[in-house]
Amino acid sequence: MNYFETITQYNNKFKSHIGNNRSVCSVFALLTAHTFMKNPSAIINEKFYETNLINAVNNFVALGITCNLTSDELLMHTQNNALDTNNVSIFLVDQFHTAKNKVDEYKKMFMSELTNYAVILLKDSNFFTILKQDTKYIFQDCHSSIQYGFDKFDEVINHLKNFYNFETPTLVDNQIVPEFSIINHILIVTPFDTYYNMELKIPKELISQESNNKLKNNKLKNNEYINKLMTDLIGDDLVDENMVNTLRKIFEDGYIQEKNQSNASIPSPKKEIPPIPPKKC
Repeated sequence: MNYFETITQYNNKFKSHIGNNRSVCSVFALLTAHTFMKNPSAIINEKFYETNLINAVNNFVALGITCNLTSDELLMHTQNNALDTNNVSIFLVDQFHTAKNKVDEYKKMFMSELTNYAVILLKDSNFFTILKQDTKYIFQDCHSSIQYGFDKFDEVINHLKNFYNFETPTLVDNQIVPEFSIINHILIVTPFDTYYNMELKIPKELISQESNNKLKNNKLKNNEYINKLMTDLIGDDLVDENMVNTLRKIFEDGYIQEKNQSNASIPSPKKEIPPIPPKKC
């Protein structure tokens, strides 16, 4: 097993953009899979993770998402129906709990014949991604301050069982929540495109030096992108001027920047913020 320390979606640097919203994980999971499938030989480290998280927060805000997405809704963020319901499977906590051969049951979520692919999982209203890179299974989860990588499949099973409660019903106020006994599984074996814009970041030093004239000149470019993005996602009839102006304001206010890489020693693994029931929109 190996691991590295990271920030999470709850980091204070994101507060001014998303407040206490806990739903960035959906965009992060898909964006992480997208980035990896475009470059399966990428080095999966703190920089890889944080770049994806920052881009996820930026696009989450730009798209005006305010609550948890379902797996089907997340698939709509891919271009040309690159991913659809054929990529989705449903697993139940009970089938892992009662399985006589648990290893075989867990293997159904993975492709033993493939070397590089991605699996997105939705459990307890939290999305996370497992990247299969050569012989490693690398977990990318923006709820956790530690990102884990495993070489042995039994370690993967133990992590899913103990960290994500794959074999135990989740209780809220001492009551079993039926939807938390369902695990949504999205298997991705080929590169795909999304509607996300990877160039939303505006360096703080650039923002502080920009004049009002330069910001004004950027409005047209921003409007063109926003119009296309919103039209593709929700249809031309639903895109109005107020929506475009609101999103443009977000663009002009600037976006979150990557923090400097640190050589600090890695602490003991820990788990952050337990899952909560999905919020009603």
